[in-house]
Amino acid sequence: MKVTNKVSRTLVRMPLYFGITQEEMCRIFEIAGQYIKS
Repeated sequence: MKVTNKVSRTLVRMPLYFGITQEEMCRIFEIAGQYIKS
């Protein structure tokens, strides 16, 4: 699954929209990644 620059830039901005930190965002993606793989 390739992630384009536009998508990754959006993901970087997402924490600002949702008022969460970059660290929390990384944790969410880790959990989401495990969920997608299973």
